Amino acid sequence: MNIVILDAKTLGDDIDISPLDELGSVTVYPTTSYEETAERIKDADIVITNKVVMDQDVISSTTKLKLICVAATGVNNVDLNYASIKGVVVKNVEGYSTKSVVQHTFAMALYLLEKLAYHDHTVKSGSWHASGIFTDVSRPFFEISGKKWGIIGLGAIGQEVARIATAFGAEVYHYSTSGKNIYQPYTHLELDTLLQECDIISIHAPLNEDTKYLINENNLHLIKERAILLNLGRGGIINETDLAFELDRREFYAGVDVLEVEPIEFGNTLMHLKHPERLLITPHIAWTSIEAREKLIQGVINNIEIFLKKYRAEQERIAKEEEERLAREARERAEEAIKEAIQKKVASTTEESMPSTKSEAVTTTEDTQEQQPQDKVEVESSPDTNNNTKESIEEDKPKESIDDIIKKMIGKPLV
Repeated sequence: MNIVILDAKTLGDDIDISPLDELGSVTVYPTTSYEETAERIKDADIVITNKVVMDQDVISSTTKLKLICVAATGVNNVDLNYASIKGVVVKNVEGYSTKSVVQHTFAMALYLLEKLAYHDHTVKSGSWHASGIFTDVSRPFFEISGKKWGIIGLGAIGQEVARIATAFGAEVYHYSTSGKNIYQPYTHLELDTLLQECDIISIHAPLNEDTKYLINENNLHLIKERAILLNLGRGGIINETDLAFELDRREFYAGVDVLEVEPIEFGNTLMHLKHPERLLITPHIAWTSIEAREKLIQGVINNIEIFLKKYRAEQERIAKEEEERLAREARERAEEAIKEAIQKKVASTTEESMPSTKSEAVTTTEDTQEQQPQDKVEVESSPDTNNNTKESIEEDKPKESIDDIIKKMIGKPLV
């Protein structure tokens, strides 16, 4: 199997991918542009991609492709419908980054909550030294304990965030973006109510029709003064232009690890805030702990191993069916040949024996008439007479048909 990794650089140089060599011939590309993709996968049986797009045009450019392994949980970079039509299997990896994302959620929350950027700068700039006092209380912060933490998207990551927030002493509330996940141990609130009442709000939802620009100018103003809004779900859930406007308009804080276009474009309004201290942006790193990336690679390997096992079993089944078909056809041809040979032999034997039989029959009749006395004479039976009688009886027995003979013959191995 030819295995092609399209964007290995996103997995990190510190992660060992050599176990993939045991599964096939591996070709590694650090990065791949969309324009380069078709050429690079033309001979690939298996493609591993993190964020490289695999749309209809790309998938249709190759006839060998059998499996697309997405080195991530989200598969929005793959045209799933077209892949299914072409018989290409698509596999992702779930659950590998839960602990990493949860950890980064609290890192961002605490960074913003305790104004760590300000305090770090104060010390390193010499301002603290010049102040003449042992502390700095110019940037007050609150404790998580006793505050309300609102979670948008209470899946595996959201539930773990809720558990730890509870350990901090927070009251946890949640909003279900689908409306189907409202029965949880935590109180469900409507979105506007959650934005109005919660002190920290973290987003852990996928990007779909229900969540596209879920947070925008129509509800951003509802967020409390000095509250914290975090997005560790997907870029596009928050309208970034609307967020930038609101952050400059009043004091609240935001932390985003995901953006609508990645890497961030220089023209993004979030890059040009009047109050940049109110915003923390990290370059989509929440999922990237060493342990998470190791689990991710192992998940990709497991997906390939499972696929290969099923693929090889299917190939063996097809080969066995083909072998059985060929054997059956050979047997049928052999049976037909035997039947034809027997028919020819029987026909030949019959033709040779017919004239002789008629001649003997005439002679026998004439001899009997010449030897028959005029007077009635009692004749004793002889052994020859008995034999003729037995032959006559045997001739009256039903004879085996050609098909019966063939059935007996084909029960034996055909040479």
